[in-house]
Amino acid sequence: MLEKTLRVTSIRSQSPRGFGDIVTMHRLVELLGPDVRIVMAGDPEQLMPVGPGLVLHALIRVPAVPLAELKVIKRYGGDIAVAAVSIRKGIWPSLSSDETDPIAFITCADGRTAAGTSLIAETVLDLYRLDPANTQILSARRNGTDGVKFINALCQSATTSSNKPMMVWSVQHDQMVLTGFHLGDPVLCTRNMWDRGLQNGSLGIIVEIDDVPRMLTDEDCAEIEPALAWVQWDDGVRRPIVESMLDDLELGYAITVHKAQGSQWPRVIVPLTGHRLLDRTLIYTAITRAQTQVLIVGDVAAAKDAVESPPRVKARQVALDLLVNFVTDEHVAT
Repeated sequence: MLEKTLRVTSIRSQSPRGFGDIVTMHRLVELLGPDVRIVMAGDPEQLMPVGPGLVLHALIRVPAVPLAELKVIKRYGGDIAVAAVSIRKGIWPSLSSDETDPIAFITCADGRTAAGTSLIAETVLDLYRLDPANTQILSARRNGTDGVKFINALCQSATTSSNKPMMVWSVQHDQMVLTGFHLGDPVLCTRNMWDRGLQNGSLGIIVEIDDVPRMLTDEDCAEIEPALAWVQWDDGVRRPIVESMLDDLELGYAITVHKAQGSQWPRVIVPLTGHRLLDRTLIYTAITRAQTQVLIVGDVAAAKDAVESPPRVKARQVALDLLVNFVTDEHVAT
């Protein structure tokens, strides 16, 4: 008799690279079949899936599904851990305003400077420049004065705007034109590019821009396309950037908290203002990305209200746990 093969699939269900929504999970289970053991790993107190459903949240309520809770924190400890546990329970922690502490809240009004830029964004930039090599900015949203777009533009203007720019040939203008990236810029990949070894959420630094684009070749030494620049990615691999990739790259000084799930950095800066996306799970997810320090910048009243209010996940109605309970009960009965 042939012995059945046991395959184990680990799922980071809260990560942007994971399988948190019901549609993707249904496709995965259908593809794998009945003889596969699936191990799900995730934190139900982090952000809920972008897609429909709450797979992890529902299955941990099913008695027939074995559950193990890991309680030893490996990424961070001390004051960050105390604050994270408190926020997870819906209790606003007491935080200092000292930017040298492991965790602090730097109160800042959501206004404009004399030059017309955002006070919050300027404060975030000042804190970022203290240790850029070890820092990642995590924003709750893409737009707004505390958003990814605004902060990325400000950081680039202040740090790399005078560096060599990445250029690309424009057929329309019959000349080289700017791409919006410069030497030294952190970049974020926004789409899975398996053939290039990149995933949605991969981060890197532009480390080289040739004066004349270097032609890439395939295994048969045939010319493929020119490399506009070279990026050192977070997996340690140095890869070329070509024109066809530009639409799927953006500046990575600041990224959304959703993109940050599953990742970690020594130092994290989190700008926060009051808006409909702000809730307990977002703040909890953001601060638990830090290993040694997390600095929150913005509206402390809005952050406190978000932590003490029920998270948005509570408003999402699903019946997966009821259905799985029904199926398992029927199976036991027969």
